[in-house]
Amino acid sequence: MTDRSTVDEGRDPKEVAAALREARSVQRRAEKLNAAVSNLGDETLKRMTNETVQAAEAAVRGLMRLEQKRRQHLQATLRRRR
Repeated sequence: MTDRSTVDEGRDPKEVAAALREARSVQRRAEKLNAAVSNLGDETLKRMTNETVQAAEAAVRGLMRLEQKRRQHLQATLRRRR
């Protein structure tokens, strides 16, 4: 098993930022789809789109945590160099 801190440090900040932008975009589209489907009255579609919105929200939260960890690591590194 690999150490998560070692894995997280190696991520390109631009890749994380791009993935976060994409995840937020997907989340907005999923929310729009959920709103459109809610008017149709199909319970199965409502459930599926609700799950899609929840998955997109979870992806955004996970990427935000990853970005926060990266920033904290960078700040700690800068403090150590002073």
